[in-house]
Amino acid sequence: MTYWLYKCNAGEGGPSGYAGDWLRGVFSRGGPVDWGGDYSTQSQEVSKYLAKEVAAGDVVVAYQTDTKSVVGFCTIARLTGDPGDRTLFLQPIHWLTPAFLVHEHKAGTPLEHSIAVNGPAAFRKLPTAEMKALVTLSGAPGRVLQGKPARDGWQPIAVRDPAELIVPLEDVWAESGRGYHGLEESVRLNGVLIKPKTVTFFASLDDLSDYVRSQVGTWEAAGYFNTTGEWFDGSFAHLTEGVASGMTVTYEPFTYFDAFTRDGESSDT
Repeated sequence: MTYWLYKCNAGEGGPSGYAGDWLRGVFSRGGPVDWGGDYSTQSQEVSKYLAKEVAAGDVVVAYQTDTKSVVGFCTIARLTGDPGDRTLFLQPIHWLTPAFLVHEHKAGTPLEHSIAVNGPAAFRKLPTAEMKALVTLSGAPGRVLQGKPARDGWQPIAVRDPAELIVPLEDVWAESGRGYHGLEESVRLNGVLIKPKTVTFFASLDDLSDYVRSQVGTWEAAGYFNTTGEWFDGSFAHLTEGVASGMTVTYEPFTYFDAFTRDGESSDT
């Protein structure tokens, strides 16, 4: 088994300009996620690893540089593309609660002088002794050393409690003149709607996006695949069941604005 320490910064990208929030980008998802590769690095060292050493099944330690902490563990589900054009797909297997502040606990352990932990490289091999020390110190289960999820499988982590993000309908109707971000959810079988559409409202696009991430993660864990391609803002998704039963789930955002006309009548746009 080979181990890798992968550093991402949620606020700032590296020389290549790619920022990464481990929770929103990976651990809130249910299935393998495209999470970097040659396209997201300018490091020849990292490209060399991707071309010659990284392999499916390897374990990745997720390090969030802006909080200086290890937040979880993934496995490399697959590695696509030719050398020089590799893309990593990661499958989360364990989320640490709380996150592990490695620099506050590394003294006197194999991690104290770790090149991977202390060096600037965003992606570097972690020797087995250092990986074992990290797992023990962080309180992570020993199964992550074998790249295994919990017995009941991976369960996505909600970025925020979905129920707290939704604006109640009575508040939407009461606050005339204010705009809201709406979201329509539909479930279809072979293109036919099989249950009434649901519509929810949010005070901000960030709230809507975090809600969609949580919902999509749950569907992905149940065997659905997002078919929208690149998913930059997390606000739209179209998922198809992996067993090809014809079941699809769609999340489609819209804007809602309730304003009074000059005659005192309300109009929706």
